[in-house]
Amino acid sequence: MDRDIVILAISEKNNNYCVAGVDVNTGKWVRPYSDFKDIEGAVPDEHLIYANGHHVKIFDVVRIHEEEPCNNPIQPENFFYDNSRKWRYVDKLTLHKTVLLHDFDYRDEIFFSRERRLTKEEIDRVNSRESLLMLYITNLEVVVKKSGRDGHKQFKLNFDCENRHYSEFAIGDIKIRQLYEDKSVGRYKFCDKAIVVFSLTDRFRDGRYYKMAAQFLKWK
Repeated sequence: MDRDIVILAISEKNNNYCVAGVDVNTGKWVRPYSDFKDIEGAVPDEHLIYANGHHVKIFDVVRIHEEEPCNNPIQPENFFYDNSRKWRYVDKLTLHKTVLLHDFDYRDEIFFSRERRLTKEEIDRVNSRESLLMLYITNLEVVVKKSGRDGHKQFKLNFDCENRHYSEFAIGDIKIRQLYEDKSVGRYKFCDKAIVVFSLTDRFRDGRYYKMAAQFLKWK
């Protein structure tokens, strides 16, 4: 089955990409998933290149052939796509048209709590699962840290949403990470308001599930 999807997130995953968007026919979130187990279902860069050599971009509507749902209880939006077929460019949407297709995902809490990560026990208590949200957020601050294990830089986001404060969500947006790559460890005011796609990761090495600011669609 072919799906036409407006691409709303292309974030880094295992030196490849995690891609997500909204099905233009149903208005529902979907996440194309490869069958490459060594990169945990990430999408290789070559799969994001059209037949004409151009690269898939945010707000592109692409046609992807779905093979079958992944049946992932943590990320119910996932589906396996056919690796042998090139993704096809169909159209380009604006942010305004995208919001008409799929409105903001207003929630009292982002992915079931105000914490930056969830334990398995917390996930097990949730009946209705979701792992993708488009949210309007305010008072954004980027935190640059260094990993204690290898000294690599980490990029976190502090922000407000629906009168609640959230701290140190991982940043997956490649452009934002590049903006702060040369910054020293510290906290930096980023912008007053933004529209961001959030993603809940699958189970991480420490057994927890992390909340990520996967893609910044607009900010000022």
